[in-house]
This record gives sequence, structure tokens and C-alpha cells, in this order.
Amino acid sequence: MLCDYLTVWTAIRLKRYDLADMKLIYLTFIVSTLLTAANAQSVINQFGVGASSSSQVLPDMATETIQRISASKKIFILTNSSATFAKGDFVTLVKGTKRALRAVVAKNENGVAGIKILKIYSLALWNQLRAGGEIQVLRGDDSFFNTPPPSAIADSTTPSITREEDLFDETTLLEDESLSFEQNSKRVLKNDNILSLSLGLIDAGAEGRVSQPTGAWSYQVEDNIWLEASYGRGVLKGFPASDIDTAISNLTIKAKYALRAPFDSYALPYLGYQIVSASSPGAGENDESGSRTAEELQQELDDVESIKKSGIVFGATLLKRLVPGWFVRVDLGADLVAGGFSLEF
Repeated sequence: MLCDYLTVWTAIRLKRYDLADMKLIYLTFIVSTLLTAANAQSVINQFGVGASSSSQVLPDMATETIQRISASKKIFILTNSSATFAKGDFVTLVKGTKRALRAVVAKNENGVAGIKILKIYSLALWNQLRAGGEIQVLRGDDSFFNTPPPSAIADSTTPSITREEDLFDETTLLEDESLSFEQNSKRVLKNDNILSLSLGLIDAGAEGRVSQPTGAWSYQVEDNIWLEASYGRGVLKGFPASDIDTAISNLTIKAKYALRAPFDSYALPYLGYQIVSASSPGAGENDESGSRTAEELQQELDDVESIKKSGIVFGATLLKRLVPGWFVRVDLGADLVAGGFSLEF
């Protein structure tokens, strides 16, 4: 290209040209310039300068092994053989070339790390993760994956991360001292509270069984050990006389132990103490006509008293998971037979 410039400059200095010569010189100059620019762009492309993000090399990642996964799949135990990450680091688990989830390292001891999930990028990849499988771990910034290939921009559904606050509350997570390698490892039911509402039948002595709506609250005091308080109230119509109704209340305190059952179900055998009370305002009182004898009035009071009882009860509660957090509940015991729904939280 330098020679082209010298040719033009020399011709002008010596003034040995006519109009046709000038046109030829300028045409030669323009063609040479275009060819040189094309060659330069080819060299740039060969070295990858200006290449799209789809041709970039993946960042350095450690390959670790998943040792354990909690029942909720929100806590993972990984090897940290390369000591790539430490407690408090934010990491991304990558399968192939795609992100599966974002997590924080809650524990890191003796080459083993416990992580808590903050965000799931791909439900499909998350469900594929299994204990014993290998996974790539990227420490820190994972914005590399936020730029899709140009052909995928139009239909991409992967959300971009614009703020750190969108993913986690760092203070809350890192100060969660209850998180450990053993968290929920022995628990059949992860959450600590269960609220239930059911309709059951309670024993009313000689009158058979009485239907009774019942509410219950259960709390997990230790792994798989539950305490439950329940209360129900029903009305026995036409007792102890045809024109008198009796309200029956049932208060029960139970201790339960949770066991895993087939088909995503749980069995909770229990032992408890039940108090059944009865109230019949018209019992033992004569009507306006005074047609009842003293013996009949006393019998009405005795019949109401016969319903009242207290004592130790036993049985089992069965829970069948419908969707995350919700169960169908069945109670089979000496205190009552009932069916309803439960919510864990």
C-alpha cells in the first residue's frame, strides 16, 4: 500500500500524466485499499476479535461430586476437593453448558461443602441432579451465561440478573445458624408446623357416633417427633330427650412419630390424652306442662354425664401429599375417625 502512495506522489511531482493516466492511478489506489482492508478483517476474525458470545470459552469451573441431597432438594452436600469456594461464597451449579441453580455456601469443612439453593435457573436440570453425580461449580459472578447466542435472543426465557438483591438476602442467609450438614437429614417431614381441618365421628356412648368438625395444630419439637393439639365440637340432636340437643366438645393432646410410607405418604402413630365434655342446657329441667317425673329428669342428667369422659387414646394419622405443602389427612384412632386436609409450613 505504501508503494501505491509513492506512485501517486511521484506522478504528481513529475507532472508526467494526462487525464486518462490520472483516472487509472486513482482506480489502482482505491482497489489496493479495499483489498488491504479485507485482508486485515480476515486476520482479525481468525484470532476471534469481535466474535459473538456464543463462541466464547466457558469460564474455569471446578468439577465436584454431589454426596447428598435433602428431601426438599434445597440443600446439597458437595465435595470441595479443589478448595475452590469457601463459606459465604455464591456459587452456580452448571450442567454441560447450562446453569442449573444458584446457591450460597453455608458450610465448608474438611473438603466437603453444604450449599443452600437461592434460585433455580432450570427445573429440568435441577430434577436431574442425583447423589453421586458430578457437577461443575462456578464461584462468584455467573453473568457470562446471561448473554445467549444471537439466534436465541428472541425466544430466550432465561431471566437476567440485574441486581444482587434479586437473588438473596445475604445477611439473613449467612446468619442462619440452624443450617448444617445434618439439617433435615433425618426428618421425614421438613417443615415444623401442620394445620389441619377435618370432619370426624366421635364416640357418644349408647347414642353411637356424632359428626364433629375438628381443627388441629401440630408442631415438630424434634426430628420426626410431633406434638398436636386438636379441638372439635358437634351437636347430638334429640338427646337426652326428643326436644333437647346436646353439644359435645372434644379436646385432645397427642404425641406422634412420623414415618415415611409408600406413594409419597406419611404415617404418624400417636398416643395422647382426650377430654370429652357435654353440655345440654335443657336436660333435667321440666317443661311448662310438667309432664316429666323426677326420675325422668334425673335420667336426662345421667345420660348427658355418660357422654363425658377422659383418658388415654391411641391411633394413627395418615398424610398423603397432594402438592407441595398440602396433604389429604385421615385419622384412625380410639378417640375419633376423621378425614380432611392439612397444610404444612
